[in-house]
Amino acid sequence: MVDIKILIKKEKYICHKYTMIFRDMKKYFAVLFFTYFIFSLSTIAQPNVRAMVKNATCAGKNDGSIELQVSGNGPFKFKWNNGSNLENLSKLAPGIYEVEVKDKFGKITLNKSEIKSVTDLKINVLLNSKDLTIEIDGGLSPYTYTISNISNLNQITNISSLSNTFKNLPPGTYAIAVKDSNGCLVFDGVDIN
Repeated sequence: MVDIKILIKKEKYICHKYTMIFRDMKKYFAVLFFTYFIFSLSTIAQPNVRAMVKNATCAGKNDGSIELQVSGNGPFKFKWNNGSNLENLSKLAPGIYEVEVKDKFGKITLNKSEIKSVTDLKINVLLNSKDLTIEIDGGLSPYTYTISNISNLNQITNISSLSNTFKNLPPGTYAIAVKDSNGCLVFDGVDIN
């Protein structure tokens, strides 16, 4: 009589248990038990890598970041194309970043991420008599508009608005500042007669 049982545990190894019973004609018998394991590294999965990318906030700023979420058989080793061995990167310029993630069994997963830059924030000031309109190109909305009459340095008047139109402005020299939702700023100026 042969009894064979096969167990699978965590997909890392296969365990076989055998019980063999031998009998002779005189009803003497012997029982033999043995167990052996077959280890298979091919069933071990590669590291699973997911990158969370934060793009640069303003044109020309190097403040992007990549945060990795890694699962599998740690500990892990990291090798970035910029020479870093850290898991997460910060203060990144726009560009392509590749990482090689190696687990404790030597299994490797590659990941490629891109840090993008917001397009330059540009403004165009349109003047119609005493009305001022600010047109925006680039950046990230919503925008905040601030104009300051700097003609008289003793009495600088600031007007802030979420609207890009300012009506019936008194004569003077105006400094204009526009800020986008990332905090990027652009400046200009105009004279109103």
